[in-house]
Amino acid sequence: MKFSVSQLKGIHLIIDEKYWGDKTKAQINTCIELGVKIFQFRFSRSFLLKTGNAELQELLSMIKEANGLSLLNNHWHLVERFKFDGAHIGQSDGDPYLIKNSLKDRLLGVSCYSYLGLAEQAKNAGCDYVSFGAFASSTTKPSAKILSKEQMHRIKNFKGLPLALIGGIDATNLTSQIASSFDMIAISNGILGASDVGRAVQDINRIINR
Repeated sequence: MKFSVSQLKGIHLIIDEKYWGDKTKAQINTCIELGVKIFQFRFSRSFLLKTGNAELQELLSMIKEANGLSLLNNHWHLVERFKFDGAHIGQSDGDPYLIKNSLKDRLLGVSCYSYLGLAEQAKNAGCDYVSFGAFASSTTKPSAKILSKEQMHRIKNFKGLPLALIGGIDATNLTSQIASSFDMIAISNGILGASDVGRAVQDINRIINR
């Protein structure tokens, strides 16, 4: 699988298993039509194995046909089995160097929380992007620590890999100044939990592109 760093831009949509349902296909299609290119599936292993059927493959095909990227959260060893374009891992998932070596040319992103040292390790391991957070209080990860202003300042100055900001982001708390400091804005509930998914995507895109 070949991809360009230029693809790691804009909304990075996180599809948590709690949002999986009858509306998922239509919601993802709306996001694709509005230009979203990066989709991360945050499923538990048991949910993935249960859901890893024609419906999931249809979504992955939709994303691929739109020249988008599909990432699997945590379960990097199942990426090839389900034909994802790559994985996103946290610190409990293993050594980024060994995982990147196993995934070869597939995409690998790493959660670095508030720690620039982890981002340096990811860069040295040949990973493709890093994410930092939490930006704000999150419904999907309520215990995540919020980044301080000082931490945000240091993170924005990290060089060498595309940066993603994650955690409780929606159109009410994201500003164009913050968005301009990051390559990707990772959002879950702020889009999929909205009453109008299309409007939520448009509102975020306006802020990013302002």
